[in-house]
Amino acid sequence: MASMSDRHQFQIIQDVVSTVLSHVEDGWKQLVIDYHVDDRRCNFHNSYLIDVDGGEKEKFLSSPNGLDPLLRELRNHLAHSGGEKFSSCRLHLWWDGKFDAKYGFGKVDWRALMLVSGGNFKSN
Repeated sequence: MASMSDRHQFQIIQDVVSTVLSHVEDGWKQLVIDYHVDDRRCNFHNSYLIDVDGGEKEKFLSSPNGLDPLLRELRNHLAHSGGEKFSSCRLHLWWDGKFDAKYGFGKVDWRALMLVSGGNFKSN
Protein backbone atom coordinates (compact mmCIF):
# COMPACT_ATOMS: atom_id res chain seq x y z
CA MET A 1 0.00 0.00 0.00
CA ALA A 2 1.32 3.45 -0.94
CA SER A 3 1.91 6.00 1.79
CA MET A 4 0.21 9.40 1.69
CA SER A 5 3.47 10.95 0.51
CA ASP A 6 3.45 8.60 -2.50
CA ARG A 7 0.09 9.84 -3.72
CA HIS A 8 0.12 11.69 -7.00
CA GLN A 9 -1.35 15.21 -7.19
CA PHE A 10 -4.17 14.01 -9.45
CA GLN A 11 -5.17 11.37 -6.89
CA ILE A 12 -5.38 14.08 -4.26
CA ILE A 13 -7.44 16.31 -6.57
CA GLN A 14 -9.72 13.33 -7.31
CA ASP A 15 -10.32 12.96 -3.56
CA VAL A 16 -11.02 16.71 -3.26
CA VAL A 17 -13.56 16.53 -6.10
CA SER A 18 -15.23 13.39 -4.70
CA THR A 19 -15.53 15.00 -1.26
CA VAL A 20 -17.16 18.13 -2.66
CA LEU A 21 -19.43 16.40 -5.17
CA SER A 22 -20.97 14.33 -2.40
CA HIS A 23 -22.47 17.65 -1.12
CA VAL A 24 -23.68 19.05 -4.46
CA GLU A 25 -27.16 18.59 -5.91
CA ASP A 26 -27.71 16.51 -9.02
CA GLY A 27 -27.82 18.57 -12.20
CA TRP A 28 -24.90 20.85 -11.39
CA LYS A 29 -23.20 22.49 -14.39
CA GLN A 30 -20.10 24.15 -12.94
CA LEU A 31 -18.39 24.07 -9.57
CA VAL A 32 -15.71 26.35 -8.09
CA ILE A 33 -13.62 25.62 -5.00
CA ASP A 34 -11.84 28.84 -4.03
CA TYR A 35 -9.35 28.17 -1.21
CA HIS A 36 -6.90 30.47 0.58
CA VAL A 37 -4.44 29.11 3.09
CA ASP A 38 -1.35 29.69 5.18
CA ASP A 39 0.26 27.54 7.87
CA ARG A 40 -2.31 28.61 10.51
CA ARG A 41 -5.68 29.09 8.83
CA CYS A 42 -7.76 28.77 5.70
CA ASN A 43 -10.78 30.28 3.96
CA PHE A 44 -13.18 28.78 1.43
CA HIS A 45 -15.55 30.44 -1.05
CA ASN A 46 -17.23 27.52 -2.83
CA SER A 47 -20.25 27.53 -5.11
CA TYR A 48 -21.83 25.77 -8.05
CA LEU A 49 -24.27 26.46 -10.87
CA ILE A 50 -27.41 24.40 -11.24
CA ASP A 51 -30.37 24.60 -13.63
CA VAL A 52 -33.46 25.94 -11.86
CA ASP A 53 -36.73 26.72 -13.69
CA GLY A 54 -35.04 27.04 -17.06
CA GLY A 55 -32.18 29.23 -15.84
CA GLU A 56 -28.94 28.88 -13.94
CA LYS A 57 -28.70 29.63 -10.24
CA GLU A 58 -25.56 29.86 -8.15
CA LYS A 59 -25.67 27.98 -4.88
CA PHE A 60 -23.10 28.43 -2.17
CA LEU A 61 -21.47 25.40 -0.62
CA SER A 62 -20.02 25.15 2.85
CA SER A 63 -16.74 23.31 3.12
CA PRO A 64 -17.30 19.60 3.73
CA ASN A 65 -15.38 17.90 6.54
CA GLY A 66 -12.06 16.66 5.29
CA LEU A 67 -11.64 19.23 2.51
CA ASP A 68 -9.03 21.39 4.25
CA PRO A 69 -6.75 18.42 5.06
CA LEU A 70 -6.94 17.21 1.45
CA LEU A 71 -6.05 20.64 0.05
CA ARG A 72 -3.22 20.99 2.57
CA GLU A 73 -1.97 17.60 1.39
CA LEU A 74 -2.03 18.90 -2.18
CA ARG A 75 -0.23 22.08 -1.07
CA ASN A 76 2.52 20.09 0.63
CA HIS A 77 2.77 17.59 -2.22
CA LEU A 78 3.32 20.32 -4.82
CA ALA A 79 5.89 22.02 -2.58
CA HIS A 80 7.80 18.72 -2.13
CA SER A 81 7.78 18.31 -5.90
CA GLY A 82 10.03 21.33 -6.31
CA GLY A 83 7.59 24.21 -6.03
CA GLU A 84 6.66 26.52 -3.22
CA LYS A 85 3.54 26.16 -1.09
CA PHE A 86 0.56 27.85 -2.71
CA SER A 87 -1.47 30.39 -0.77
CA SER A 88 -4.54 30.11 -2.99
CA CYS A 89 -6.05 27.38 -5.10
CA ARG A 90 -9.03 27.77 -7.41
CA LEU A 91 -10.44 24.56 -8.85
CA HIS A 92 -13.09 25.02 -11.55
CA LEU A 93 -14.97 21.94 -12.71
CA TRP A 94 -17.60 21.43 -15.39
CA TRP A 95 -20.20 18.66 -15.42
CA ASP A 96 -18.70 17.20 -18.63
CA GLY A 97 -15.30 16.55 -17.03
CA LYS A 98 -13.51 19.76 -18.05
CA PHE A 99 -11.23 20.98 -15.29
CA ASP A 100 -9.07 24.02 -14.55
CA ALA A 101 -6.74 24.67 -11.60
CA LYS A 102 -5.04 27.96 -10.73
CA TYR A 103 -2.61 28.51 -7.90
CA GLY A 104 -1.44 31.73 -6.24
CA PHE A 105 1.69 32.23 -4.16
CA GLY A 106 1.42 35.67 -2.57
CA LYS A 107 0.68 36.45 1.05
CA VAL A 108 -3.02 36.03 1.89
CA ASP A 109 -4.85 39.27 2.70
CA TRP A 110 -7.23 37.87 5.32
CA ARG A 111 -8.98 41.21 5.85
CA ALA A 112 -9.78 41.55 2.15
CA LEU A 113 -11.20 38.02 2.12
CA MET A 114 -13.61 38.99 4.91
CA LEU A 115 -15.04 41.69 2.61
CA VAL A 116 -15.61 39.41 -0.38
CA SER A 117 -19.24 39.23 -1.36
CA GLY A 118 -20.94 37.76 -4.35
CA GLY A 119 -20.28 34.54 -6.08
CA ASN A 120 -17.74 32.75 -8.20
CA PHE A 121 -19.87 33.16 -11.34
CA LYS A 122 -19.95 36.91 -11.87
CA SER A 123 -22.34 36.80 -14.84
CA ASN A 124 -25.14 35.29 -12.73
